[in-house]
Formats: sequence, structure tokens, C-alpha cells
Amino acid sequence: MAEYIINRVFSNEGTRNEVRMRVVAALAEEVAGTGSNEQASRYTYFVETLSDGNRNFFT
Repeated sequence: MAEYIINRVFSNEGTRNEVRMRVVAALAEEVAGTGSNEQASRYTYFVETLSDGNRNFFT
């Protein structure tokens, strides 16, 4: 299984739809796996680093 860790910064400038489309465009860049379970690609997106050093992410 391919596992990818992505560090991304998304600008919050513009309309809600413009911000949403930037996120969707980033997700569309994912490389698809060849199946399920061990054949699937796994992505973790780190999108924010907090003042205490913890990071927010989504998978």
C-alpha cells in the first residue's frame, strides 16, 4: 500500500466556493491505488500547525 503524507497550506482568501475549490483541486491530485485494503493509496493531509506544535490533519 502506498502511503502519502502531504503538508498543505490553503489560503482562506476569496469566497467560500473559491476556498473549497482549492481544497478539491488538491484532493484531485491524489494518485489512485489499484484496489482496496493493501492495494489502496492512503493519504494524510496536515493542514495546520497549532501554537503548541500539534498539527491538524485529515485522512
